[in-house]
Amino acid sequence: MNAPVNPAREETMDVSGSIDETKQDMTGEEADAVEEAANFDGFELKPEVARAVEEMGYEAPMQVQTETYADIMAGKDLLVQSRTGSGKTAAFGIPIVQGVVDIDQAAVQCLIICPTRELAGQVATELTKLGKHAGLKVAAVYGGAGIEPQIRSIKEGAQVVVGTPGRVLDHLRRKTLVPTNLKLFVLDECDEMLSMGFQQEILNIVSQLPTERQTLMFSATISEDVEELAKTYTRNAANLSLSDDYIGVKEVDHFYYMVTDAPRHRELVRVLQHEEIGAAIVFCNTREETGVVAKFLQQKGWKAEPISSDLTQKERERVMDRMRKGKIKVLVATDVAARGLDIQHVTHVINYSFPDSAEVYVHRTGRTGRAGKHGTAISLVTPQQIGSLHYVKLAYGIEPEERHLPSEQELASQREGRRYRNLVRSLPRDPDPEYASLARRLWHSGNGLAVFSHLLREYMGGNRPKSGRRPRSRDESNERPARQSARRDEREYSNDRHDDLVKLYVNLGRKDGLRTEDIRAFLTEESSVDEETLRQIRLRDTHTYVFVDPAAVDPFVERIRGKTFKGKSVVVEPARK
Repeated sequence: MNAPVNPAREETMDVSGSIDETKQDMTGEEADAVEEAANFDGFELKPEVARAVEEMGYEAPMQVQTETYADIMAGKDLLVQSRTGSGKTAAFGIPIVQGVVDIDQAAVQCLIICPTRELAGQVATELTKLGKHAGLKVAAVYGGAGIEPQIRSIKEGAQVVVGTPGRVLDHLRRKTLVPTNLKLFVLDECDEMLSMGFQQEILNIVSQLPTERQTLMFSATISEDVEELAKTYTRNAANLSLSDDYIGVKEVDHFYYMVTDAPRHRELVRVLQHEEIGAAIVFCNTREETGVVAKFLQQKGWKAEPISSDLTQKERERVMDRMRKGKIKVLVATDVAARGLDIQHVTHVINYSFPDSAEVYVHRTGRTGRAGKHGTAISLVTPQQIGSLHYVKLAYGIEPEERHLPSEQELASQREGRRYRNLVRSLPRDPDPEYASLARRLWHSGNGLAVFSHLLREYMGGNRPKSGRRPRSRDESNERPARQSARRDEREYSNDRHDDLVKLYVNLGRKDGLRTEDIRAFLTEESSVDEETLRQIRLRDTHTYVFVDPAAVDPFVERIRGKTFKGKSVVVEPARK
């Protein structure tokens, strides 16, 4: 097997991005090593493993995979410092499928411990994909899910078990997980597990494992507790530091805004308006804060939702699914609730409340700039918290840059610029000659500015202006309610027609504590239809009317049948005419 690429060459490759240029100054063997590091040739993968890697879209190994592969395959114990989102799962997952685990042996040979249910589920999913052509069986075991399916999965010959500490201990006590044949033990996100108070559970698990085993520990930060754990339960583990030199430097830009000590909701909104936000996680120090902040953002028109330990597993999964699909722009979270989250497209991490420690700051900011993408970390800092920010600078060599909160005039100018760019992008390149002639005529008329501003407002989704209407006579005013009623009846009738939209009745309404967006989220999730299928939703106190395309009616009704909401059986049926 070829040796991994020399770490000393790694920086050159990252900066230049050109393998050919780097190879010019190398010997033949060094050049071959660089070439192989740019793809998976140096790993000499089995065909079924190479096929899975290709299908998952991995074009080249990431640094943590390159640096650890040979040692893992050689059976060495490792303590690896590598930041969140750096490719750790594939770092131990590829060797597992490549040969660390005997696929022909229907017994648990690998145990992977993760701090949260979400991370355990994500690791299990990735390993299943990596091993699908090789025949690898993976069992995910964690709380909040039925234990019987987990027992069946292990009994059916799972070679790999991925789980949380509590549920793994539960299976060990029940003897449904027997580690007699265990070869590999992996602790993922060690620092998070220890900070969450899982040290005793980990010690209990380790005490029941075979002493002759390989142990891998992965952690974003290496604290004294992590080092002590490694000394006690590994065999002279090699210590690989792959992230301490560049945490927050290469992938993440760090900024801070000075704010007052009062509630900073409005300052947060100004920051969100000022930054080019794609998707953001806003961190708060308490569960109560997450709810208050998320509600305020919703009132200001932001697609925001809180996530905390108060949510059930199903509610949590619904929020995360909406976040991954881009239906939520801002996720408001506590540190505990955010542990194990894997959202690749987060562009910004915002510390609404500054963290209590430098390590927590690193974990938070590690949620952006993932997998080689660029990210931005922003902190709202009071004068009393400058000392904590300074400590982060000293501990990790990060140099956050101060920014000033934008004025209302600056925000208005930014909004105008964004609208201009969006408008230009949405229009065809060549205007229709007739309308171009009309536009020129209007522009030079006395009413040009009023007409154009009105058209822009309408085209870009604004409300119709309330002023500037022609005064109505008394007769016209008296006739207006009748005309409105007739138009409303006509609109209701057209929506009920089979060749337009079908009107359905749903027995959920405001009295069930629901808003329109809640109804839409619940129905789309439970029916697995696109949001666009629900063309219109009219929320009432005791029920809701939903308008859908005729072709979607039968599958939509069928999928909702038998569903419950907070213990209430959901009824969906054609509305009475």
